[in-house]
Amino acid sequence: MTTCRKLKKLFLHTMLKNPDPAELQGLKERLSGDGIQVITGDLASVKEEGCLVVTDILTEDIKPGEVPVLVWLHEGNRDREFPGCHYYIEGFQDADGMYFERTYLRCKKLPWVIGETKRLFVREMELADLDGIYDLYSEPELLPFLEPLQENREEEAAYLRRYIENMYGIFGYGYWLMVLKETGEIIGRIGVSNTDEEDVLELGFLVKPAFWRQGFAEEAIEGIKTYLQEELPDFKVVAFCHPDNRPAIALCKKTSIECRFKI
Repeated sequence: MTTCRKLKKLFLHTMLKNPDPAELQGLKERLSGDGIQVITGDLASVKEEGCLVVTDILTEDIKPGEVPVLVWLHEGNRDREFPGCHYYIEGFQDADGMYFERTYLRCKKLPWVIGETKRLFVREMELADLDGIYDLYSEPELLPFLEPLQENREEEAAYLRRYIENMYGIFGYGYWLMVLKETGEIIGRIGVSNTDEEDVLELGFLVKPAFWRQGFAEEAIEGIKTYLQEELPDFKVVAFCHPDNRPAIALCKKTSIECRFKI
């Protein structure tokens, strides 16, 4: 992965007089390998761009909504309330740079990069993508296969906002965008959706006609495989294909995705 991380610093703020030095040293060593600096002390740092505050107590300088906050729970603060906080951690033994990066992005309402290939980023949608999504859905060749977007863009924006909060924020999966690394153009969508079977997710994708037969669908599938395997290991991912859709069936075979026929 060559994705540029948004998180640069982890500001650790605690009311504990004697936090476990071994735990904190292990955290610093792990994060240093990811280019993330663990700092303490000057509260002015908490408002710097790229800084996530990990705290076990809220102060006038640490207010959720004003700065990204991850609450550190331990025996000394479990009776406290943390209004406005949505993200919590109970220890640092297993936490890595990716965990803190994703927490920071959630706090900042920024999209996660799900996978990266030579030509593509596969990432979550954000409200700023609305124009690109409407452009994608305007392709005549794709219209028979797509549910139309709302004619009222404000209604579509409200739907997208709910989708981001609920699907990404709660489930951690959904439909993502294929974005050209070279230009930033949205050229398609790929992702998984729920099925009638609790442990089965359906893989779906579409690519702009101008980019057909250039290997982008295969590349995107390969790009998200690590995420599916590591983040959704309890789910089987399958594609539902019409028996006559030979290109889709061939793609499933090539990428080792189970294909189930439907008419």
